[in-house]
Amino acid sequence: MKPNNEYLSPFALGLWRLTDAKLTDEQLYDLIKTCIAHGVTTFDHADIYGNGLAQIQFGRVLKAHPELREQMVIVSKCGIVKNDTPSEYYYSYYETSYEYILKRVDSILLDLQIDYLDVLLIHRVDHLMNYKEVARAFHELRDSGKVKYFGVSNFLVPQLDAMIKEFPDIFVNQIQISVDHLEHFKNGVIERCSYYDLQVMSYSPLGGGEIFSEDYKNDYLKKQLMSMKHDLTAQSIDQVMLAWIKRHPLNIVVILGSMKQERILNQIQSLKLQLTTKQWYDLYTASQLKRLP
Repeated sequence: MKPNNEYLSPFALGLWRLTDAKLTDEQLYDLIKTCIAHGVTTFDHADIYGNGLAQIQFGRVLKAHPELREQMVIVSKCGIVKNDTPSEYYYSYYETSYEYILKRVDSILLDLQIDYLDVLLIHRVDHLMNYKEVARAFHELRDSGKVKYFGVSNFLVPQLDAMIKEFPDIFVNQIQISVDHLEHFKNGVIERCSYYDLQVMSYSPLGGGEIFSEDYKNDYLKKQLMSMKHDLTAQSIDQVMLAWIKRHPLNIVVILGSMKQERILNQIQSLKLQLTTKQWYDLYTASQLKRLP
């Protein structure tokens, strides 16, 4: 069983920067209310964000304001384990055993102070993943009512095929997409998501903010974005970059990473922009600095 295409909101609020933002609980409550009031009802977590503190703070707000719970879709992820003795090349590793997934979901529910999770994603491809065991965990979590729906994150074509073979009800793949990160338009992942009718969620839609730095390498793309901002009468190149993603026919859910209300409100205005096919490809070719064949 999969949800309908409108289950996730067009934009989601990503909470991976919540701890760094150092918001008070009241400020977080105001941010959540503002998001919901403007149609951002999907909230994207992971058990490792802020070393787990992001979910704990979010949970405190939900406990203090229980009316919020039924107004939102909460997504969380598991599968990345921080190494006890991290080093430059071994900061973390992956774990997706049946027992581990069940244990992590219990922990996620406890941290968020909720009875069920709307969507659970496997955070990264585990090279030791037993897809049958992951599917067994998903079935048990759904049957117990602890998780409604399931998906994956950062899965490429072979892993999508293997996972969907064992659990056909996967409905989302969360991947990195931005106008300066074209990987998944070139490796077949976008097409595979379309083939399986998967909902795509895009993280780092502004490329991690590198494009706003003075030493950004692709000056041509930056100039094209500035020119298109003028042509579209957009308020910022943020809006142009987000509109570029939203132009895709898969209706990609864009994860916004800012913890500032004014910036989020500015970014969701990108829904009003409509790029032409030519404009979309103008930015695509400017990004790869290579003409189409």
